[in-house]
Amino acid sequence: MKKIAIKYLNIIRDWLRRPRGFKSANKIRFGPRVKVSRNSQIQNFSFIGARSVLGPCKVEIGRYSSIGPDALIGANKHPLDHPSTSAVFYSPLWGKKIDLRAAHNDIGIMIEDDVWIGTRSIIMPGVTIGRGAVVAAGSVVTKNVAAYSIVGGVPAKFIRARFSELIIEDIEKSRWWEFDPEYLITDAFLRPYSGQKLVDKL
Repeated sequence: MKKIAIKYLNIIRDWLRRPRGFKSANKIRFGPRVKVSRNSQIQNFSFIGARSVLGPCKVEIGRYSSIGPDALIGANKHPLDHPSTSAVFYSPLWGKKIDLRAAHNDIGIMIEDDVWIGTRSIIMPGVTIGRGAVVAAGSVVTKNVAAYSIVGGVPAKFIRARFSELIIEDIEKSRWWEFDPEYLITDAFLRPYSGQKLVDKL
């Protein structure tokens, strides 16, 4: 009875924390005061930490990804080749009839499955972060991040790979992220990977 009560309390809490305007019915968890642009897409079993901001650039997040608190992903871009970078010249918020905000923010961000982005990280528009990658807390990511790599710093640089190439090949073959949790062998995710089976169905 207690487990059922906790389950429904979590559902209610997640619904109350869901950002305004974000209509996806996916199984996503949000920390408090998260902002997500309406053009962004988040897949099942991902978590967005407290006070993180996604957008206004389009942000796509895969399954099982974890975003730490206070992350800024896909913030506004300003034109670098115009005489001025100021939005005074192209935003209705400054009384202009022309609105070029969408054109400047048209470049998107792709965060693939099972990515972990640390607290207070900044991910710039146009970046792709590969599956299984880790971004250290406080990093500023300006370039693509390879799958299963760990990056950190300002700007973020490669630190090391999470696994050997053989292990990465094994994990990729399993395609575990395509399955819902009930099809995964939970115990296999509670210890370092050593070739164990990850998906119950296979």
